[in-house]
Amino acid sequence: MQTFDAILIDGNSVGRIYHAGRVLSTGALQTQALYGMVRFVRNVIEAHPGVPVKVLWDGRAAHRYAIYPDYKGNRVEGKDPKMDVVRGEYKKVRPFMMKALEFFPVQQLVDSELEADDLAGLLCTKTLVGKRIALFTKDSDWWQLVSDTVSCVHPTENRVLNGANFHQETGYHTPSAYLEGKALQGDGSDNIAGVGGIGEKGALDLMAKFGSVAGLFARIDGGEKVKGKRLNDLASTGRHLFERNMALMDLSRSPMPRHETLKVINGRFDEQKLRTLFEALAFVSIINDWAKFTLPLRNQ
Repeated sequence: MQTFDAILIDGNSVGRIYHAGRVLSTGALQTQALYGMVRFVRNVIEAHPGVPVKVLWDGRAAHRYAIYPDYKGNRVEGKDPKMDVVRGEYKKVRPFMMKALEFFPVQQLVDSELEADDLAGLLCTKTLVGKRIALFTKDSDWWQLVSDTVSCVHPTENRVLNGANFHQETGYHTPSAYLEGKALQGDGSDNIAGVGGIGEKGALDLMAKFGSVAGLFARIDGGEKVKGKRLNDLASTGRHLFERNMALMDLSRSPMPRHETLKVINGRFDEQKLRTLFEALAFVSIINDWAKFTLPLRNQ
């Protein structure tokens, strides 16, 4: 098993995976996300003893809305009533996840003006540079952070993306090429339109042939005749939209957190408080296996 110096967990990514599973309830509260989260974090600690664990939570990315007011506009309440219900139930349980993790030996970070992606980017490119880092997330936006020392681990599937297998797994030679390809394609989940109809295959082909979007622009600007209407349209009318998408997606451009908006919660294992909470939530299977469940938390 690979050894890491730090582990970053995408709180909402993991939480939503488990929220989408079989519904568990305590009274009116759906608890499947909470149940899955605490077991997941416990298992990560067991698998990586002694490695500091940080759980990163989403705030509202003010800088992205300033660039593009319709960012995540497809998630506005009322557009999809069924998803409104799902999001509403998840919103109710998230504070309970954060409360439970206060009694775990992990650190939680949340900034009201940044997303977990931004916090991961800042930690990987500024605070923890050179450290061996595991990013537990299913969010492909985090793939741009992969390097020789940073790996992306899918929370529930046996898949690890790292510097050695990046090209094989993604089709892109480098994480920076992947980021540019993503900016060309757009991101429908965040309501970000693609550029010039390039699409997934077109983005892969462009990056393979020109190395970067800047490489394409340089050749066209230098007078070279490049085949393909979409490529020429990208160079003539799509530059602004591509740059906008890069500004939205490039985590190296994330602003530094402000002291007044960043909340750091340094958790510690508190057996009594954790057990009291789990008893109130009727997490019977955990209570019945308490010694085994809590062993890695005691030893962290």
